[in-house]
This record gives sequence, C-alpha cells and structure tokens, in this order.
Amino acid sequence: MPANVLKSLADKAGVDLKTAEDKWNAAKDIADKNKNITKGGEQYWALVTYITKKELGIKESFSDTIKSFINKLV
Repeated sequence: MPANVLKSLADKAGVDLKTAEDKWNAAKDIADKNKNITKGGEQYWALVTYITKKELGIKESFSDTIKSFINKLV
C-alpha cells in the first residue's frame, strides 16, 4: 500500500504505523483466499483496504472505501 495511505489510516485509527502495517498484511492474507477477485486488481486492493479499516475500527461503507482508495491512487 502506498505509505501515505497507510499513514493516514493509522492516524485515523489512532494507532502507530506498525500496527496499521500488521493489519494491512493480515488483510492481504484474507483477501488472498478470495477466489472471486484477481490478486493485485482494483477489487483486490479495495477489499484489502476495507478489511484493514474494519480491523482498525474505522467505520466506512465498502463503496466509500473503493472511492477513497481510487482517489488516493490518482
């Protein structure tokens, strides 16, 4: 994940960057098990971001997560 996005998530959740990185890596492991999406595709990264936010306690709908993720990449 882009470092600035991960830092932003850590700040929103009130956790250190290491904790956010650990949640991100765990979310990737979960997303890797989903056979309905292509690893590395937009849906994959949106799912990883969504799971990370949920694990960090950041409340946001899945569609908002997708929009936010795409906007931060451009």
